[in-house]
Amino acid sequence: MKTTTKTSTSKAHFFALELLILLITTTLTFAQNVIRVQNGQNIQNVIDNVTTTAGSVLVLDPGSYEGFEVRKRVSIIGSGSFGTNASSITGRVSFTRNNNSNSDNSLITGCSIESIQVEQNNIIIQRCRINTVFTGVNIENVNNCKVFQCFIVGSIGIAGAASNFTIQNNIIQTIISIPFTTGAASGKIVYNTVGLSDRCDPISSRATINGITVSNNIFISRIACDNRDARTNFQTNFFAKFNNNIVRQGNYQSADPSNKFLNVENMAQVLFVTASTSVDGQYILSVNSPAKGAGEGGTDCGAFGGSEPYLTGGSPIGPIIEDIQVPSTARQNETIQVKLKAKVQN
Repeated sequence: MKTTTKTSTSKAHFFALELLILLITTTLTFAQNVIRVQNGQNIQNVIDNVTTTAGSVLVLDPGSYEGFEVRKRVSIIGSGSFGTNASSITGRVSFTRNNNSNSDNSLITGCSIESIQVEQNNIIIQRCRINTVFTGVNIENVNNCKVFQCFIVGSIGIAGAASNFTIQNNIIQTIISIPFTTGAASGKIVYNTVGLSDRCDPISSRATINGITVSNNIFISRIACDNRDARTNFQTNFFAKFNNNIVRQGNYQSADPSNKFLNVENMAQVLFVTASTSVDGQYILSVNSPAKGAGEGGTDCGAFGGSEPYLTGGSPIGPIIEDIQVPSTARQNETIQVKLKAKVQN
């Protein structure tokens, strides 16, 4: 994380606003309209307003907001998903449609949310904290949903005909649940840390789904599992690929030698740092963790592995504007100085 300060000159009085829009649109190329949403404001009303056109960017102040439905294509950028400066959404966020438009190609980032329902295609959920202890993210029969770099207290549910989904670089404290009946689901589950709630089945499926790849994850389960469901929950041949994962010895069966089976009482103690000052930082790999270098190409397994690792603190994608200083008035054709302070997430 770094903070940068720039001093610029312009002959246009509203240079600061143009610069802010430029910074956002360099990250979100389809941005047309940037709308600030203040603490406690009704986000549903903002989205439904006719001035919020498809492609608009909603920038949320730190604060508390009610749940809402996204029925048009927008990007929602919060102030962060952890700490006192978080943008906290206390209800469900649903990506849906109305009679005239839908929320295909929408994005939400940098928010703390109760739960998310995905009913439209091409939805991106990135660097959010999902707080319910039940199903935090429910992916219906949609195409190309991406859940990326999120901290999920509960579980992720994936419907039987969900296609081309990506579950990547998340910390998921309960389970990833895939359909109990044979379906056409396809996608990839890669570089996640899953199962921190002492479950036996951090990834579960009861049917053959050959379109799903499961790679480079850490699946934590408790030692007392008796494998009574060995024909179902603990089978890995339900998936197209199950490779380079860290799992408990005896709880999963796989002939792929790239998987690493741990025969230890406390998996978390062996895998992660012994102490951390943050909720998500406690899942950083320790120096001698068996997940180090156990992934494909010598990468680390789990949420902090791969080319786009989980980032602690839940900052949104793109720049965070901390301060803009611009004179309140200026004479025509006068050169003015604008001072911009922005925090950039690495």
